[in-house]
Amino acid sequence: MAEEPPIISIDHLTVRYAEQEQPALDSISLTIPAHSWTAIIGHNGSGKSTLIKAMDGLVTADGGQMTVAGLAVTEQNIWQIRQRLGVVFQNPENQFVGATVADDVAFGLENAQVPRPEMLTRVNNALAQVGMTDFADREPAHLSGGQKQRVAIAGILALAPAIIALDEATSMLDPQGRASVLQTMRDLKAKENLTILSVTHDLEEAAAADHVIVIDNGRLVASGTPPEIFAEGPALIDMGLSVPFTEQLKSDLAAGGITGLPADYLNEEEMADQLWKLYSTM
Repeated sequence: MAEEPPIISIDHLTVRYAEQEQPALDSISLTIPAHSWTAIIGHNGSGKSTLIKAMDGLVTADGGQMTVAGLAVTEQNIWQIRQRLGVVFQNPENQFVGATVADDVAFGLENAQVPRPEMLTRVNNALAQVGMTDFADREPAHLSGGQKQRVAIAGILALAPAIIALDEATSMLDPQGRASVLQTMRDLKAKENLTILSVTHDLEEAAAADHVIVIDNGRLVASGTPPEIFAEGPALIDMGLSVPFTEQLKSDLAAGGITGLPADYLNEEEMADQLWKLYSTM
């Protein structure tokens, strides 16, 4: 059986902002596998959000080529691409335009001229998918941060995209709201076979992804599985990033003279198991 082609392909993409001497993206090349969860990490100003905006046609490339869901990213194709790639931004209030939750979810469908009977069905289904059916007639301004983000996600889901990009979409939420939104996305990915892109500063969130991309000063510096990326803890710190709790704990233990833990990245369950084994030999 032939391997499925990447859902996103980027070849030597360069983006420059007029007010900046350094390119926001400097000849980046990468691919995103279909049906995967890919986390994009990097310090503030590294180019992470610019990468998402370039895919969605919100900024114009100065060089290179991009293909999203089988379509070249060109001015002619951009509206078709936006039907396939939905973006949820950091502040959901910037995406709200409707007087009620249901109106807001319907907005994109109205622009796409979806017939009203189908529109109502898709709005109801999208709200059900994110657990917001009971809030359909509420004003978005009266929702909590996590609820607002769920409504923003529902607005994207109603358009039935193949790809959903979360551009720091959980950064303004409290830990409970963040965990709830991420669990919703994991459930949706599994149910709808979506491709998820997650631009994030949350290294624990990135550690749960299938694949991690690291961008530093507009350049792709690393790409691999979470264990491959987070095993390079000191290099991440040098780029202004933190490391997951387990890597920091390993470093702190080593500084205190406690050695014997595997050099590879460990998630929390694996770390607990290794600490127990280490303790039993002391």
